[in-house]
Order: sequence, then C-alpha cells, then structure tokens
Amino acid sequence: MDKTAQHHSENGLSHSIHSGAANGTLNGSHGSSEAYAASATDVKPKSSRPRGQVPTKERLLEAAGEVFAEKGFRDATVRDICARAGANIAAVNYHFRDKESLYAATFEHVQQFEQEHYPLSDFESAGTPEERLVAFIRVMCLRLFDLGRPSWHIKLMTREMIEPTSVMDTIVVKSIKPKFEILANIVGENLGLPARNDITEMCAASVIGQVVHYHHCREVTKRLCSGWQEGSTFIDDLVTHVAWFSRRAIDGIRADVAAGRVPAMNPFGCNAAKNQATAGGQGG
Repeated sequence: MDKTAQHHSENGLSHSIHSGAANGTLNGSHGSSEAYAASATDVKPKSSRPRGQVPTKERLLEAAGEVFAEKGFRDATVRDICARAGANIAAVNYHFRDKESLYAATFEHVQQFEQEHYPLSDFESAGTPEERLVAFIRVMCLRLFDLGRPSWHIKLMTREMIEPTSVMDTIVVKSIKPKFEILANIVGENLGLPARNDITEMCAASVIGQVVHYHHCREVTKRLCSGWQEGSTFIDDLVTHVAWFSRRAIDGIRADVAAGRVPAMNPFGCNAAKNQATAGGQGG
C-alpha cells in the first residue's frame, strides 16, 4: 500500500470509528449497515409484567435459562426450574417434552432475542469492508455488554462452552457458525483473501477474541488497567480500540501476504503453502 492509499485508509477508519462511536451508527454508509448498527442500540429492558400475566411456557424458558446458567445442565433439576417459574412440574413435559429439550429451547430463545435486538441479517452486503468491520464489532460488543438483556444469556453460553453438552453442535451450526462466516467474509475482503482461508479465519477469531477477553476478564482488566472501563462510553471506547487495532493488524498481514511473508503454522493445523498460493491468486 503506498503512502497516499495508507493515508486515505487511516482517515476512512478514523471516520468510521468516531462517527459510529458518537451516534451508535455508521454515518456515511448506506443501506442496511446503518440500520443494523442503530437498531442494535435500541434494546428493550427485560419484561416487568407480573408473573401471572406471563404465559407458562415463557416463564419456564426464563427460569430454565437462569437455573441452567447457575448450575449447569447436569446439576439443574426440573423441580428447581418449575419452582422458580411458579409452574406445575408437569408443565415441562407438556411444553418441552423433557429436560434436554427445554435446555435446547433456552438457546433458541437466546438466539431469537439476539436476532431481534442485535440483527446481523444481510449485514455483510452494506457499506465498505472497513465500515462493516466496525459495525460488526459494535454489534458484538452490544451483545456481550448491553445491560438491557437478561444476564443469564451470556452466562448460559459461557457455561456450555466450558462444559459442552449434546446441544453444542446444534448451537454452532445454527448460531455461532453463521455469525463467524459473516465476520470471515468481512475480514477476507479487508485482507484481500477468501473467507475460507486459514489466515482469514484466524484473523476473524482474533477479532472475536479481543471482545470476548474484555467481557470474560473484565474484573481482571479493571484491576490491571486504568479506569476507562468504568466510564459511560465504555462500549464506544472498546469498539474504537478493537476496530483500530484490528485494522492496523489486517493492513500489516495483507502487506505480508502480498510480499510472501507468510509464517509457517503447520503445527497449528494450518497450511502455509496453501494459504500463500491462495493469497497469490487473489492479488495484494
């Protein structure tokens, strides 16, 4: 990348980040990218309806999510769930058949909530690759850090990753993989590489890793770093940092790929020769 192109790229990144941070959207972009980033900030708080006005099935889902998140699938009991939901113990069999089906249904419930409040549909087709990367990071930060969603959502997913059950494959196929493919497409466009490429996929995983680190290790980083994580602009600041760090890394990797400087990563299951050949066919 020549100096003029690099200057324009840096200016564009700065505009995308700061306009998004200021407004919760991607100013200057067109189509659905702006709408998705904007709608992701409009999260409705958890329902405050009296228990008697909430359908039994919904009460069971919320109670099950809380209990499964606290105790895990193996230690949670149908009796505990029904007691918390204020429902007859036979209600689980009536609405969900058994404990396993109820557990799977809680994840479907979370997926539906995320798609309604933080949508990613057709996300990859609007705006420039750089703008879409910033917008994806923003939606991911909102999904993890927004206080308007039930706290058990993230706890449940985290526990499933630590103690995987039979539903893990379904969760990956229905929820995690489609999101990862969107990000891989965005990162691939920024790199000038196909989405299905070891380098692209590892870079996409690194973007996710940054956001997940600040969530899962927040109590540690609050004690290690200065107080910026306590401020009211925490999500905007995190989006700014992760997007900035990721774009500079992607620009550097793209330059390395174009120059043939691809490290051997075969011990990690990657094929450097294949990646380099694929990259050469794409052009830098």
